[in-house]
Amino acid sequence: MIKLPLPELGRSRAPSPPCLSVQTGDAWKHWIFDENGHPDEVQSPPANGRLWRVCEYDALAPAGGRSAKGLGRLGRELLKERVSTYVSGQWAVFTRAGSEMTAGQAARPFALALRDRLETMPAPSVLQVILPGGYTALAVYRRDQTIMGWTLASGEDIEITQARLTQQAGVSDAGTESFADVRELLAAAPMVRAFPVEPEWRGVPVRYYRQTIFLASLGLLVLSAANLAVEMSSAALHGHHARLASRHLADARTRVVAWDHTHANALARQGGIDPDALIDAARAVYQPGSHVSLSQGGREIVVILPLHVLSPIAPGQWTPAQAIDTGLAKRPSRGWRLSSLARGGEGRFALIYRREGAP
Repeated sequence: MIKLPLPELGRSRAPSPPCLSVQTGDAWKHWIFDENGHPDEVQSPPANGRLWRVCEYDALAPAGGRSAKGLGRLGRELLKERVSTYVSGQWAVFTRAGSEMTAGQAARPFALALRDRLETMPAPSVLQVILPGGYTALAVYRRDQTIMGWTLASGEDIEITQARLTQQAGVSDAGTESFADVRELLAAAPMVRAFPVEPEWRGVPVRYYRQTIFLASLGLLVLSAANLAVEMSSAALHGHHARLASRHLADARTRVVAWDHTHANALARQGGIDPDALIDAARAVYQPGSHVSLSQGGREIVVILPLHVLSPIAPGQWTPAQAIDTGLAKRPSRGWRLSSLARGGEGRFALIYRREGAP
């Protein structure tokens, strides 16, 4: 019997120091905790640490038995952009696509450290977590049990930030859940995965399915040859074996091609899209700090313009007028036209380009 290899989640491993990365505006600060619980700030998290992060673009929601397609739709509704998604227990985890790694390492969203506590926690609630460096991280655990990223505050700004968050979420009746010992919180956190950094299907990397398809096809060939050898002459066996091998090889190739449809180039070929032309078109309208993505099957390029933080503790962000003017002045590639300047929440702007002739 051929078994499908699974990620090594249940195997015992040597303890690794808890690491915490915190988004402070456009920069990151990293801490590791020694055996006495004292946080030491480091330039980058160690490679053997279990990395947790506190940032504004991670979200958590109940999985609710949704399909992969339904989860993707839910994530896009929450973050208003393309998302990376996976399921941990009863919870669906989302982050902005392309942001799965922090400091070159796959990271775990901080909200998952509270995963087992959320089921008994009242909703709505304001979550307050005391962090190293004098920061406090705040997030709203909403009535629908979603958590929409973290906001940092310190000193007198904590009460102001909490009032702003509850007003935006429409939860003026929310209580407060405080966590003062972040090191103990991380040490007691459940064993959860970091964001996946390769294509998955039902929580298993696609490459495992490709290996299984190849091994299964090979096994079928061997078993079929052994069975037919008892009943057929060597000449008949040779001809039948060749036909059988050709058929199974074609079946295996069809399955592998089906899995390869997750690859961007295969998707491009399916839709008659030229990936090189799309990359050139994206480069023509890119500016430093912006986020470029495709939509509508390659017929639309969305440029999310760069953001600036309103203060060092990052209570909010905005798109400066200079970035908008620079984007409007850029000449798109031939065959593309500027369709609209779209405005999102909290001062976020995006330029949308469409291929000429696209509906």
